[in-house]
Amino acid sequence: MQRFFLSPLIDLVFKKLYGDPHNAELLRSLLGAILSLPVDEYSQLEFLDTHLRPDIGGGKLAILDVKVRTKGGKIIDIEIQLFRVTAFRSRILFYMAQMIVQQINKGDPYSKIKPVISIVIADHSFISKEEEGDYHNVYHLANKKSHKSFTDIVEIHTIELDKAPVGGDGTLLGNWLQFLKSKTEEEFAMIAQADPVIAKAVDILVDMSADEQLRTEAFYRDKALHDYNTLMEEALIEGIEKGIEQGIERGIERGRYAQARESAIKLKHQHIPFQIIAESLGLTVEEVERL
Repeated sequence: MQRFFLSPLIDLVFKKLYGDPHNAELLRSLLGAILSLPVDEYSQLEFLDTHLRPDIGGGKLAILDVKVRTKGGKIIDIEIQLFRVTAFRSRILFYMAQMIVQQINKGDPYSKIKPVISIVIADHSFISKEEEGDYHNVYHLANKKSHKSFTDIVEIHTIELDKAPVGGDGTLLGNWLQFLKSKTEEEFAMIAQADPVIAKAVDILVDMSADEQLRTEAFYRDKALHDYNTLMEEALIEGIEKGIEQGIERGIERGRYAQARESAIKLKHQHIPFQIIAESLGLTVEEVERL
């Protein structure tokens, strides 16, 4: 009988794997596979609060999956995105803007700002203008004509899992992506042979998957995300229809909020924690409580 494995792609599981200081070795290995930074830069990782304060953007509260500060002061965030969402690229920039703003207080010199690096791991394709099969792309602010860098303050890495070669490509990043995509005991056992740190990640995941409470939380989290994605697709269609007269964007937003409220009511009846409902559906805990 095969053992059950939680998916590393569920944000709750991903956070416990890479966002726990006790598992810093896993995060160092993953970052080393993605970023072109000296190894010593990862020797000291400070794990930061993943809640970004709502100082800009109309008071929006952003929640990242993993956020750390390196030895040299660089701030790195990693976000897992399982489903397609509207204005995804704008959201990435919004998160980065908050990470820049949070670094300085009133009266601080702008020279205090350290580089911010955003890593987005998506379980779908959303970069259509790059080379086919190129699953890892890096973006900077640069001159459109000369391609010379304007600043190193911002750096965006996009990783699309569905473009990664099946079975890996022999690189450490390819192996980590195979770990994230694995579902069966055989797949995890095979990828564990590729690297000792990945083998450790598999062992940690085995223990996590045996935790009944964590399994329950992950199940409801995954279910809520799938329900939300389904509702968003329905809301998109409804919003477009209404948008014929009132504007597509406004209609989609209204339909999305109405469907989110409806979904929240259903999830409350299933006794899912309010915090999980709120985070999954983009509502506040207070809104969920009032429903």
